[in-house]
Amino acid sequence: MVLEDVLTPYLANGITQIFDLSAMSEEIGQRVAVESGRVLGPHIASAAMIDGSPPLWPPGMTRVAATPEDGRQAVRDAKAEGYDAIKAYSKLTLETFTAIVDEARKQHMRVVGHIPQREAGITEKFFQPGFDLVAHAEEFAQQTWPPAPAAIPAYVEMSKRNGTWLIATLTLDERITEQMRDPASIAKRADLKHLHPLEYGVVLNDNRYLKDPSAQKTASLQSIVDFNAQLVRAFVAAEIPVLTGTDSPVPGVAPGFSLHDEFVSLTKSGMSNLQVLEATTRLPAEWLGTIKDRGTVEAGKRADLVLLDADPLADITNTRAISAVIIGGHYLPRADLDRKLAELASRNR
Repeated sequence: MVLEDVLTPYLANGITQIFDLSAMSEEIGQRVAVESGRVLGPHIASAAMIDGSPPLWPPGMTRVAATPEDGRQAVRDAKAEGYDAIKAYSKLTLETFTAIVDEARKQHMRVVGHIPQREAGITEKFFQPGFDLVAHAEEFAQQTWPPAPAAIPAYVEMSKRNGTWLIATLTLDERITEQMRDPASIAKRADLKHLHPLEYGVVLNDNRYLKDPSAQKTASLQSIVDFNAQLVRAFVAAEIPVLTGTDSPVPGVAPGFSLHDEFVSLTKSGMSNLQVLEATTRLPAEWLGTIKDRGTVEAGKRADLVLLDADPLADITNTRAISAVIIGGHYLPRADLDRKLAELASRNR
C-alpha cells in the first residue's frame, strides 16, 4: 500500500493531525517520513496497544501483557521504539493496567484507551492518575449491559476528578447501526470508494457487523448510540474536554470523511460549533503537548491550515467547503485535492 494513498483522504478532508491508536511499528516510519518532508501528510501521534491475555487482537497488532511486569516491559519497549503514548485495551487486569499506567508516567508517556474489564463492576478503579483519555464514549456504555444512563453522573464525576478526557467517536456506532439497518447502504457510499481495495473488500464481503444484522443486535447498538449522546452532553456540561475522532479502521467508517460526520454528531449532542472546532485543533495539541508548535493560528507556529469557503461557526457542515489545505509548507488548492482523491479512487478500482 502506497503511503500517500493512506494519507490522501485525511489531507483532502482538511485533517492535519491524526491521533492514530493502533500499535504497528511501520507507523513510526510513516511519522518520520511526514515530519522529515519526504512525504506530504498529516502529523501523526502513535500509541502502542497493550492488551491482556488472551488479547482481542492478534499479537503484532497488539502487545500482550499477562502480568504487571509484562505490562511494564511493554511500556519500556514502546518508549524505546519511539511511540508517543500507550493505548490500554479491554482484557487487561486491574493490576496489570495499574502497572502500565505507573510505568508510562515514569517514561513520560501518556495513556489513552479502553476501560478494561467490562461489566466487572470496578470501573472507578481504573480512573487513576496517568489514565489521561478514554478512547470512545462507548467504553462507558459497555461498562454495564444494557448501557445505564443513570450511571452517567458517576462517570462524569470520576473522569473530572481524575482529569481524564474523552474522544467521543460517536460516528463509529452510528455508522455501524446504519449499515446493520440497511446493509445495501454500504455499496452506495462514495466515501468508501477511497479505501484500499483489500479494506474495501472487507467492508463489502467480510464485514462482521453484517453477518447477523438482526433486529435485536441493531436495537442493542442503538442503545449504545443513545447512551453516547447523553454521555457527551453530560461531559460538555461538566466542562470535561471532549475531542473529535472516528475510529476509522472500523468497517463503514472512512478516514478523513468520517470526521465531518463526527462534527455533526457532536453538535447534536450538546457541543457548540466553536467547541467542535477547538476539539479538533487546540485541545488535541494541548493533550499531545505540541501546543507551542501547532493547534492555533499564531505567529511562529506551523502553518497547518484548512481554508474554507463558508463559516463553520454558522453551520458546522461548512467544514466540508474546503477551498485549500496548507501543510508542511505546501499549498494544496481544491483542484489538487480533488485530483488526488480521483486518482486514488481510480487506482483502487
